[in-house]
Amino acid sequence: MLDLKHELKLDKTRDEKARMNFVSGLRAHVLNDMASGMRAVWDAEVEPAFRRSRGRRPKDGPEVHAAMKPNESFKFYSSLRVTTQDLVWQSVFPALERNRGALKEKAARLARGSRSRTSKARGTLTLQPGFDVPRSVSAIDVHLMAGNYDGEYEEGDLAAGSLYDNGLAVFSFGLMGQNLDDIGQSIAGFIKGDRFYVVTQAFSGIVGTNRASVRSSSKRDCPDFCVNGPYLPQEAVYGDQERVTG
Repeated sequence: MLDLKHELKLDKTRDEKARMNFVSGLRAHVLNDMASGMRAVWDAEVEPAFRRSRGRRPKDGPEVHAAMKPNESFKFYSSLRVTTQDLVWQSVFPALERNRGALKEKAARLARGSRSRTSKARGTLTLQPGFDVPRSVSAIDVHLMAGNYDGEYEEGDLAAGSLYDNGLAVFSFGLMGQNLDDIGQSIAGFIKGDRFYVVTQAFSGIVGTNRASVRSSSKRDCPDFCVNGPYLPQEAVYGDQERVTG
């Protein structure tokens, strides 16, 4: 799993890094190996039973889902998927709690810089007075992130942003880059016609132990990690988390 580069990065102990890597690997197993296995369960068990009882194939996704829900394998997969999603944030909490004081100091420095006439502000955000977070965001913890995106518990609290960014690095197996900006960088590069790398040999799953075979389509080095332009169907296959060049 890649470490973040920006100022919301948390200092982690060896055990905390190991915990995050375990959660990231478990989540990859659930979303790749186990999710792929659900198709086998459907083909071998659920669809034949549906055809026997209804005399036809399912007509849409909701029917497929309704047929899958009672299946024990699907129940186990769904339960573990929710659990690993929760573990993403749980794995970040210890480091976040230990770093909250440092994060507040960073927030204070940024605020002083935005008010200084001699210091160039790196960006400001002014909310409308009395702004209420829409219920569509505030009513539930989006992506099961504890405290939600709008959580703020004291003045200058950066915990929600740090939890999100550090958790997203675990969530995405580190594949969104050290600034979590791969999607934007990939789209911008594609629009400019500067597609860094093209995957020439696919392998099973998003994260694997074998590096994907790649060839360079430009003289530039791959950025934080290698992707195939924007996310193209059947081609957006990732190598492992090592930087692959030339």
